[in-house]
Amino acid sequence: MKKILLLLALAIIGVSCISEDSESAKLNIKNIDPFLEKTAPVKEGYTTIIKADTMVICKTNVPLTYLLPKGAKETIEYVPSTKGYVNGGYDISQFTVCFEDTKDGDNDYNDFVCFITRVKTADWSNWLAPTTTLDVYVQPIAYGAGTNLKFGIRFPDGHIWMATDNIVRDFFKGKVGYINTEQVTYNDPDENVYHTGDKQHIMKYTYGPLTGAGGTLQRINPFIINENNDTLYAAIYDHSLEQNNYYNFISEKGYPLGIAITNSFFYPIEKVNIKDCYPSFTNWILGNRTTLNTNEYNLPLVFNRIQDIYLYGPQSNLNWNK
Repeated sequence: MKKILLLLALAIIGVSCISEDSESAKLNIKNIDPFLEKTAPVKEGYTTIIKADTMVICKTNVPLTYLLPKGAKETIEYVPSTKGYVNGGYDISQFTVCFEDTKDGDNDYNDFVCFITRVKTADWSNWLAPTTTLDVYVQPIAYGAGTNLKFGIRFPDGHIWMATDNIVRDFFKGKVGYINTEQVTYNDPDENVYHTGDKQHIMKYTYGPLTGAGGTLQRINPFIINENNDTLYAAIYDHSLEQNNYYNFISEKGYPLGIAITNSFFYPIEKVNIKDCYPSFTNWILGNRTTLNTNEYNLPLVFNRIQDIYLYGPQSNLNWNK
């Protein structure tokens, strides 16, 4: 009888570990994709305008595919089209990507943090041969890796933009030490924050124009390459990769090697496990929640000055022609 009770106890403990700790379960990357892919409805003679909460994310007069952030309130409006409107439309998505630099790291997700703005523009001025251009803007936010990292983006058709083979040199202008990963408070002097919201730090990459309406350009894949030559992808978007290269997305402990959060994000400070910052983290990556509750966090354990850093509109706030 005692042996039976012991086995039952072990079984209960095992189930508890799976439900509370991601280290015991193989993750489904689709669970933590921050976006839903949708197709814009259209009406003849009207332009469709789609908002996620208060931000316009899609504007089109053709059935354009777009990305809706999970958890956002979607509103769709129709306004009369003007004769001068020659583009089929555009869709925009913005998200913070937070990487671990090894497959057995400390899960503080601050080894490289960047804010990505993706703008897809479909040009239907020639209705028989539409084209699509994709502009990607990368703003560096933080760097907590102790070694050199490379950064790039893989496009769904296999094209790769290798943005840099040295993140600190090219994104942070050679700044030494940890960058925006150690604790600050609103009472600390401003010099504790390294500001990167300018053209000198932000990189822009234009892919295209490509033939077609460009629905396949929805899902870009950011990645880093560490000194061991491991390619580590953020666990979002193109899920065909996970079928053959699962451990390019997931660590040895069962954590994502990189996560994406729509808009800004209070990432952990140095050497703090993200589970200690966000009570909902484990439930989110195990698929028990559709989004990470970014409003519920342990304030002393996160970098809380990010609103001083983010540039939310690089596509319009920076003059890239100068």
